[in-house]
Amino acid sequence: MTHSHTLQLSLATHHCLCVQGSSTSDERTIKYKTTPRWNRKMLEEQRNKFWEDALHRKAFGGDARVWSTLKRFMEDQVRAPQSHRSLEVAYSDTEGPVIDTGVIDGNLGLEAHAGNWRRDKETGGMMYYYHFKDGSDEAYKVPAYVITAPSNRLG
Repeated sequence: MTHSHTLQLSLATHHCLCVQGSSTSDERTIKYKTTPRWNRKMLEEQRNKFWEDALHRKAFGGDARVWSTLKRFMEDQVRAPQSHRSLEVAYSDTEGPVIDTGVIDGNLGLEAHAGNWRRDKETGGMMYYYHFKDGSDEAYKVPAYVITAPSNRLG
């Protein structure tokens, strides 16, 4: 893990992606749009399809135990900002949380790494992918839509 790819969580009114240790920082909120626009049902269908493919169809490779741990971890990321309501932190379900790099599960050797933006066929646009690796150096990539709604969602 290099120091130039450290992620930090901003508890301000928005979340930002900050690359530290380099001469420039790339602050970009984790937001996306879909084409065509998704409604709540379509979003839930895509989320369920992703986890079904990862956990049961082994469509993305990797270990089912790791995918199960990642699912719980990602779901906890959505619940975490809600616990800061006493701090009056604005939280939007259309802004994805920035995940700190580091160990998630020591038994599995599961670590979070920096993610990336790339074109996604499911959303028809750019999508942020969270990156993880397990103790066997197997890579796992999770799209932001599993925990974040599109900014142009219908209803």
